[in-house]
Amino acid sequence: MTLLSTMAAVAAAICGTMAAAAAPEDWPGFRGPGMTATVADAKIPTTWGPGSNIAWTVELAGNGWSSPIIWNNTVYVTSAVSGKPFKEPSPGLYGNDYIAELRAQGLSNEEV
Repeated sequence: MTLLSTMAAVAAAICGTMAAAAAPEDWPGFRGPGMTATVADAKIPTTWGPGSNIAWTVELAGNGWSSPIIWNNTVYVTSAVSGKPFKEPSPGLYGNDYIAELRAQGLSNEEV
């Protein structure tokens, strides 16, 4: 077994253990407990706005792309902060600039 596959197996075991040990109110990672993106007995509001069905808010620096983690009544989030202006994401899996770069390298539409 290579070092990379060993590390991947250890990471998977840790994530699985965390999900199994999560309290019902914890959201231990992307898509939540059991990776199902569902919550048993959820009482989800049908409307929300300022002063209605919002428990708290906080301003965050940068741009966030990850799922929040809720563990032991604490919310963890990640954010990317850069000194450069933020470029809006392009539609599709890769941005148009990246596709143009691949085509300039000689790749065909099928290869891109």
